[in-house]
Amino acid sequence: MKKTIIAAFALGLFAAASANAVSWDCTKARSYSEKLICASPDLSKMDDHLAMTYEKAKRATGNSAVFKKFQNENWKRREECRSIGCVVDWYQTSEAYYSEIIRRATGGASARGQAGRP
Repeated sequence: MKKTIIAAFALGLFAAASANAVSWDCTKARSYSEKLICASPDLSKMDDHLAMTYEKAKRATGNSAVFKKFQNENWKRREECRSIGCVVDWYQTSEAYYSEIIRRATGGASARGQAGRP
């Protein structure tokens, strides 16, 4: 009986972890924003989507020094967040920035014109 309960508990933890898949290991979440993301299925989905867009932008720029600098500065902005609203805004803004980077790097037309962005 005890083994059954432990197995059910472990399965529940696995299912919960899978439901909130993010681009890093949530057991190693340190910052407040990382903990918020790991605890929220909606933020987790936003993280999954941004991770894909980020990888495309990284490939499109050849992971240039300018791109790396922007990515590092952008990540620092997320780490300053102290609310879910801030993290949501960060994801939406980051998605727009990385999408713009992809458009520029691949020669696509730009509707946003983000001056100073790679």
